[in-house]
Amino acid sequence: MEASPLVTLSGLENLTRIGGDLSIGSLGASNEALISLAGLESITSIGGFVSIFGNAALTSLTGLENLASIGGDLSIRRSGALTDSSAQAFADRLVAGGFTGSVTVSGNQQ
Repeated sequence: MEASPLVTLSGLENLTRIGGDLSIGSLGASNEALISLAGLESITSIGGFVSIFGNAALTSLTGLENLASIGGDLSIRRSGALTDSSAQAFADRLVAGGFTGSVTVSGNQQ
């Protein structure tokens, strides 16, 4: 059975904290349909790592603007419509706020 592509994150608006990891896309299951992270605006804290991988239509990280704390590493890779510079700016904002985990930004649009 094949999973349907993730198109929207609506319905998650009341989520303020994730105790574990947040993975949006993965090496084995890239997502060609997700264009926005809208729905995640209330999240301020993620206890584990954050991985955004293989989301070809994702153009920005808007929706994560209130995220202030990540307990693990941050990886933003191979999301072709997202620029490396905007992904790096997002990471830089987290680092300026005290984030000390590893940051990987690569394979996005130059």
